[in-house]
Amino acid sequence: MAVKLINSISDLPNYGISVARSGFTKLTDTGGIDSTGAVSGVGLMMTLASDMTASWQLYNGETTPDNKIQLVGVGDNSATDITKKFFNQLNLNSQPYSGQANFGPLGNQRQHVMLLETTNEILPNRGAVSRGVDQSYRVRFEFDERPRLNTTDTEYKRELYQLNLKLRSMGKAQYVSGANINETSESQHLLQNSKDSDNNLVHVGYTFNGSWTESEGIPNCMYGWLKINIGTSNQLLNDGSVLESISGNDGLITLENGSTLTTSVVRTPGELVDLHFEDVTIPAQSLILPYDGVNKYTVGEVITGAGGASATVHSCSTASTTQSITFSNWNSIPFVEGETVTGADSSLTLALTLVTTEINRSKRFRNKRKGKGWFKRFPKIGTNLEGTYPMSYRLTMTERGFVFYIFDDAASDQSDDYAWTCVQRTVDNVEGTAPTDEASRYPVHVLYSCSRESVYARDFGVYFSESAANLQTAETTVNTVFDNEGNSYSVDNLNNDSFYILSPYDREDSLADEFTAKLIWRFVAREFDILKPWDVHKLATKHQTDSNAIINPLEQLAITNDNRFVITFPTGLTTQRFMYPKEEIDLICFSSAEVVAEGSNVPMNTYLPSGNADNRRYQGMRSTLANGNGMRIMLLVNGRHIFNSDVNIGTDTSANLI
Repeated sequence: MAVKLINSISDLPNYGISVARSGFTKLTDTGGIDSTGAVSGVGLMMTLASDMTASWQLYNGETTPDNKIQLVGVGDNSATDITKKFFNQLNLNSQPYSGQANFGPLGNQRQHVMLLETTNEILPNRGAVSRGVDQSYRVRFEFDERPRLNTTDTEYKRELYQLNLKLRSMGKAQYVSGANINETSESQHLLQNSKDSDNNLVHVGYTFNGSWTESEGIPNCMYGWLKINIGTSNQLLNDGSVLESISGNDGLITLENGSTLTTSVVRTPGELVDLHFEDVTIPAQSLILPYDGVNKYTVGEVITGAGGASATVHSCSTASTTQSITFSNWNSIPFVEGETVTGADSSLTLALTLVTTEINRSKRFRNKRKGKGWFKRFPKIGTNLEGTYPMSYRLTMTERGFVFYIFDDAASDQSDDYAWTCVQRTVDNVEGTAPTDEASRYPVHVLYSCSRESVYARDFGVYFSESAANLQTAETTVNTVFDNEGNSYSVDNLNNDSFYILSPYDREDSLADEFTAKLIWRFVAREFDILKPWDVHKLATKHQTDSNAIINPLEQLAITNDNRFVITFPTGLTTQRFMYPKEEIDLICFSSAEVVAEGSNVPMNTYLPSGNADNRRYQGMRSTLANGNGMRIMLLVNGRHIFNSDVNIGTDTSANLI
């Protein structure tokens, strides 16, 4: 096959490339692509930057020297190789990202930040639009290695509020001025990484003295997560920082029906992260304190009797009515509310009655909480673990956008080990080509799905019921529960401040699908004349105000009655102004996970550009549920206009040559 010569760049519509990389044991550290095209180093972020900013040689078929696409010319410009570059990396502190932390306070930089900006090759009409409006956008990657957040961190107040809210609901001590927090397995504040000699999970290389002060900060729940923001230069600044969205009061404003008022936007501009709404119950506190008929004594107060003996007052803030008062010359003695305490010897002449002196009402409300990041690498970042769990990614870049998919290797039994995003201008649903008319407004649609947050049994003191039916019958009491190791406990004798009983959702519960589905979000990063991303992201899996459901994330039927399987493209897209019924997303598609295997390349003739068949290949990625169940996303890896790919389209590629 000979080199293909073209007369003009315009002879290459809808061009793109696709590549897969594997074998990364770290997100950070050095990495890149050597002269042979192989991965050098173990750092995924640096390798990704190399791929996204590379000048890609375009080929007419397989990626061999004989298949190069060249530009017809004369003299010194004769037979010039055609290359395409989709992104440029912006330097932070005058340096590109080098695998080391480069963002944060000087002398204590713990964040790894890469900032990329689109070139003209990925913009509508290669950036040539009327009125000279800049059509570029930026992609910011950050890997967070801060073990704790301090008052100077922008996320501090929000995360402190969420942490204390969780602790209040569990009846634990809060991170407030003067509070002593014992960060042990019992307090359940530790981030899960490695275990100390007492089998408590702690940060690697970080110790905490157990006495909290503001200078020490609070645990960073985002530790070990890769984050992404997509926006314009207005929001993602040259120094690597991200501007904030308008936020409201984080305090509790609770209505009588239990609803919580808030006007806050918790995502930063273009932030790819889940948003959760959770029912939170803060239990009432009853303080059972001594009363002598005149005085109601407070916690910590020392009571001295006429005979000279003293007693220190302790409160009971649990559901129990049993109370201990420690006397200087007695052992701890339990007392019951309402019981009169009299002196057991002549040294105490004071009689006390234990009474409930204060009752706080329970509060139940809906709390809005932002997720931890986009891709979860924690807790696989320790030196004793990271080599066991290498990572891979698939990247497809075209003139209309890109799709990026990252995943842990060989972890199909998990549903939290991958994340993906698709960022593109839509294509015509007949020809599969991007609109060139400025009347389309060139909206850049962003679809994404994040890693699931891991929930550990020790986080909540989780227990499981033996039978799900017990929880569906109001008059039936669950008396026996089990922990994650199968040990049984009596609920009446369970020594735990707060615990949950988990069971499968009832088949008739309409919310069951929602809780099992993997969240997929969508927003518009920018349009021709709008230079900011949406503040509010919409679920791509639900009908919402001015936004249609475009993806089914659940187990689904994809076999027709004549034994064909169906693959669906996201369509019915809207912006805040218009609906685009004849356009769709084409860099990804989806179907039932059971009809397409992970890693398989599915042939497809969906589009007919200029009346010619576009023989495409879409590669199956991870399923939304463990063990190959649920829905499977597929990525475009080859086709009529993919001019550099590591996936061979087939032995007969004549129909796909330009």
